Amino acid sequence: HMAFKGTKRRSAFQIASEIENVGGEINAATSVETTSYYARVLSDDVPLAVDILADILQESEFDPDELEREQHVILQEIGAAHDTPDDIVFDRFTETAFRHQTIGRSILGTPE
Repeated sequence: HMAFKGTKRRSAFQIASEIENVGGEINAATSVETTSYYARVLSDDVPLAVDILADILQESEFDPDELEREQHVILQEIGAAHDTPDDIVFDRFTETAFRHQTIGRSILGTPE
C-alpha cells in the first residue's frame, strides 16, 4: 500500500489519476515469495505505465504519518486473519514445514 502513497515526482493522487485518465489500472500483489507491481493500459500508454511503475519502484517516499496509519491497517488485517481458521491452519503448517526460513513466515508479518 505504501508504494502508491507518493514518490519524489508524483503524489498519490497523481499516480492514480495519470493511470485512470488513460483508462488503466495500477495495483500490486503480494505472495509468500514475491511482491508484484503492475499496470494494465492500452498499448499506446505502455510508456506512461512503465514510467509510473519505475517512479514507484525507485523514488517512493514514505511519510511517517502515512506509515503509522498503514501499520494500524496491517494490525487490523493480522487480527482478522487470526479469526479465520483456514488462515491459522495454513500459517501454522508453513511455519512448521519451513521452520527458520523466510518462506515459513506469514505474509502479513507479526504485530511486533
